[in-house]
Amino acid sequence: GLTIGGTTNVLAGGKLTGTGALGILNVAGTLAPGNSPGITTAESAKWDTGGKYEWELNDTIGIAGNEPSGFDQFQVTGALTINTGFTLKLISLNSLNEAGTPANWDSMGSYSWTIATATGGITGVGNITIDTTGWTADVGPGGNNWSRSTAATARTTSLVLTYVPEPGTLGLLAIGALALLGRRRNRRG
Repeated sequence: GLTIGGTTNVLAGGKLTGTGALGILNVAGTLAPGNSPGITTAESAKWDTGGKYEWELNDTIGIAGNEPSGFDQFQVTGALTINTGFTLKLISLNSLNEAGTPANWDSMGSYSWTIATATGGITGVGNITIDTTGWTADVGPGGNNWSRSTAATARTTSLVLTYVPEPGTLGLLAIGALALLGRRRNRRG
């Protein structure tokens, strides 16, 4: 990848994509790490109002930045600041990196991915709005079951994206299974 020092500003309407290392990164446009999927790094970063992180996944058990089976990740060696009005756009890809269902995806499974890391900490995670319009894989009858949070270790803070099927969905499936069993018993009797 390319290495660029100094300050890089991704302005509204602009898009930064590919792999490489940046100095200071300010995102008011679109950040799309890697080349479906991949990793982009920066010394420090600010995700600003109106900006967007296009996060791609093509294998639920893949490795960050790994192509052909993995997911995007943004790595910061300093601090990551997230301002109000920043969007995380989720994009599901099939094994050909086209819109579709990622390998090993099960809408009834629970998943977590570290989508960004910052050794200097992450602030403003609650300012992120999750956009699922690019997620074409089935999420089951529960719909939008995505959340974001941070996890900290002694050295790094991580931005974690989590998918958990809605508990109501599991309950509906159980009720449906019981109804089928009851119907089956009634037919035998």
